[in-house]
Amino acid sequence: MKKTYFRAVRWCINILARTLSSVRLPYTRKKLSYDVVVRMLAVLKVGDVIVTRTLGEASSVAIPKYWKHSAMYVGEGRIFHAVVPKAKFDYLANLILRTDFAAIVRFGDDALGQRAVQHISDYEGVPYDTKMVLRKDRTVFCSEAIFHALNKAAKAMLSIDEFLKPKRVLGYPTFTPNDLFESEEGEVVFKS
Repeated sequence: MKKTYFRAVRWCINILARTLSSVRLPYTRKKLSYDVVVRMLAVLKVGDVIVTRTLGEASSVAIPKYWKHSAMYVGEGRIFHAVVPKAKFDYLANLILRTDFAAIVRFGDDALGQRAVQHISDYEGVPYDTKMVLRKDRTVFCSEAIFHALNKAAKAMLSIDEFLKPKRVLGYPTFTPNDLFESEEGEVVFKS
């Protein structure tokens, strides 16, 4: 009975997320100011995780807590993130131009960040996962790709099996952008 209930809830969340992923709500955009972007760029290093919040995106309703999206900075003005329909490399400017609030979280040293960037490229082209459940299938959501890349890098460099530990929501393992921001393993080096 309990499993049936959780499956029904997950099914409803999935339908809601798919429906809301393309809806934009009217609002007054705050946007990041030029000064904030300059300070952000001065701090940014390869392997840093950027967590963002954009007002007016209806899909944000289905994502718990404050930070709604995450991306990994891969250098030369580019990021890697998972968005509908698939995970991809993109320009940092495309993320910044649509973001109202941002923070940068650094995990470990420069070498760990660079190793994580090598691992995150494994997810290029993988379909987006609207269910936000960590699992070993061929779908990912934004923070899931980062979660796996950082764990693989830590395992290779530090011999740590589970660098970041998943959370459980409705009985399913997950790891949200907010979990990246609040992680004990990460250091918040910038917040707008």
